[in-house]
Amino acid sequence: METWMRAWRDEAVQKHQYQSAIYVGDKLLALTNSNEDVLALARIHFENSTYTRALSLVTRADLVLRAPARYLAAHCHIKQNRHEDALGILGEKNPAHLITTTDSARRKLQAVTNGLTSKQHGKGKASSRLERVDRSEEREYADRSDVKYEAAMCYLRGLCFAKRNAFDRAKECYKDAVRIDVQCFEALDQLMKNALMSPGEEWDFLESLNFDTIGPDVSEGGDAQEAADFVRNLYITRLSKYSRTEDFTNALDTLSTHYRLSQNPDILLAKADLLSSTSQFEAALVLTSSVLDQDPYNFACLPLHLALLYQLHHTTALFALSHDLADTHPLEPCTWLAVGTYYLSTSRIPEARSYFSKASLMDPHFGP
Repeated sequence: METWMRAWRDEAVQKHQYQSAIYVGDKLLALTNSNEDVLALARIHFENSTYTRALSLVTRADLVLRAPARYLAAHCHIKQNRHEDALGILGEKNPAHLITTTDSARRKLQAVTNGLTSKQHGKGKASSRLERVDRSEEREYADRSDVKYEAAMCYLRGLCFAKRNAFDRAKECYKDAVRIDVQCFEALDQLMKNALMSPGEEWDFLESLNFDTIGPDVSEGGDAQEAADFVRNLYITRLSKYSRTEDFTNALDTLSTHYRLSQNPDILLAKADLLSSTSQFEAALVLTSSVLDQDPYNFACLPLHLALLYQLHHTTALFALSHDLADTHPLEPCTWLAVGTYYLSTSRIPEARSYFSKASLMDPHFGP
C-alpha cells in the first residue's frame, strides 16, 4: 500500500500537480509516520512555494537535527527573506573538517574558522581558538549525502552573510561549499558572478579543489578521471580569462571538440567573452546572437550582448530588445539595464542613469 502511494505521489510531482502530491503525501504520512515521508511532503510544499507549511513539517521534534531537514528549513526561511532566522538554524560555523584538497592523500590539519579567514580572527579572543582536526579521517565516517547537504548549507550561509553585506564571510562560505563538495556549482556561481575573487585568487582556488572526489558518483562504467577533468574544464570557463588565457582557451577547445559542446550556450558565451576582451566585437556578437536564438531570455548572456550592441552602435536592435524585455520580464534587473543601455546609445544620459539606478535598486549585487 505504502509503495503504491509513494509512486502515486512521485508521479504527481513529476507532472507538477502539487495539490495532488500534497493530498496523497499527507495520507501516506498518516499511515507511516516516517521521517522520509515527512521530508518528501515538506519538499513538495517547498516546490509549491508554501514555505511556512514546509517549515512546520521539518521543524517537528528532532527531525531538524538531520542535515537534509536543516537545509530545507533554512532554505524556506531564505525564500521568505528571513535570512537571520535561516542563519539561526544553520549557525555561523562552517564544517571545515569536511574540506578536502588536491593533496588530501596526505592528511592535512586544518583550522576550523567559522567561515572566516585566519587574518580575520583576533588573537586575544577565546572564541577564535583554533581547533585542529584530521579532515580526511572525519570525512571518511560522514555519510556522503550528509556531506553534500553540509556543502549546500555553507552556500546558504554565504547567502545570509551576503544579505548582511558581509562579503568576506560570504566568500569564505561559498569557497568552503565548493571545497567540501566540488559539485556545488551554486556556490561557485556566486563567487564568479559577484566577482568576489581577483583573477589570481580564482585560479589558485581552482587548483586547490579536489576534483577526484566526484569519482564515486559517476554511473557504472564511467571513467572517474574523465569526469574530474570534464568538471575542471567546465569550471575553468567560468574563471577570469586574463591571467591564464592559454589554459582558458585549451579548456574551451577540449569541451568543444572532445565533448561536442561547441554549440552549448555556456561555451558559446565563454568564447564570446574571450573575443570581446580582445576587441573582436563583431565575432563576439555573432556568438551571443546564436545563444539568444536558442534561448531568447538567457539572462547570463544578455549583459554581454547588450554591451556588444552598444559598442557596435546597433541602436535599433537595442530598442527592440529592451522593449521586448520590458514587456516580458519587468521584474528582471537586466531588463532595465537594457533600457538604460538604449538611452545611453542615444546620448540621453539622465534617462539612462535613471534606468541603471532602477536595475541596481532591484538587485544591489547586479554587477553589469
